[in-house]
Amino acid sequence: MPRKAVFFDRDDTLIEDRVYLNDPDDIHYLDGVFEAVKKVSDAGFEIVVVTNQSGVAQGIVDTKNIFEIHRRIRRVQNTRPLRSDRTTIESRNQGCSMRVSLLMDLNPACVGWWVIG
Repeated sequence: MPRKAVFFDRDDTLIEDRVYLNDPDDIHYLDGVFEAVKKVSDAGFEIVVVTNQSGVAQGIVDTKNIFEIHRRIRRVQNTRPLRSDRTTIESRNQGCSMRVSLLMDLNPACVGWWVIG
């Protein structure tokens, strides 16, 4: 049976966009985000966080900092009524190939998917 999923962009959808966020201490969640995502999850949708981090490919953002930022986001989510099933980092150099790979892995039938952000 196809799974339903909602894909949330990370920057300016879940957290404030800090252009080339490279400091794990600079994560600021948008107001109401936990409650909103919980409603989507409670409605039976898989929650997927996606982010295009071109700063990694450009050498502006350190990969270890991206992983730490996402580790902290997952840690906060685990203490709140929100879960993130998958997070993918995509650089402009990868084009859409990573997104397509992630989407096909989740549900090749593409039924019941929404993208926010």
